Amino acid sequence: QFFVACNVDEGLRAGVPATILALRETVGPGCHAAFVEQVTQASRSQQQVSEALRGMRLSVQDEAECPRSGYSFDMRVYNTSVLGQSVEDSRQRAADGWVVEFDGPWHFFA
Repeated sequence: QFFVACNVDEGLRAGVPATILALRETVGPGCHAAFVEQVTQASRSQQQVSEALRGMRLSVQDEAECPRSGYSFDMRVYNTSVLGQSVEDSRQRAADGWVVEFDGPWHFFA
């Protein structure tokens, strides 16, 4: 978690001692790989929300991964009908959509 925070927060990274940054360089990639390999599964209610969004003609990617941190979002939503783009074109641009975190913080404590 600390290494993820260092990757995302430049201010935090600036205050970290060089020895810790060296440790991050040594073990960080392995920690990140183990973290992103964890399988996530949508809850039944989360799946219902995802289907409702699809019913509104939105493109939904379930359990989308943040490329910067490795955390997964419950849903990444792309509005292809407003943008007039294909789903593939829309998904290539991060600014074309938004993130839905449906189940709240509870699953972080499970």
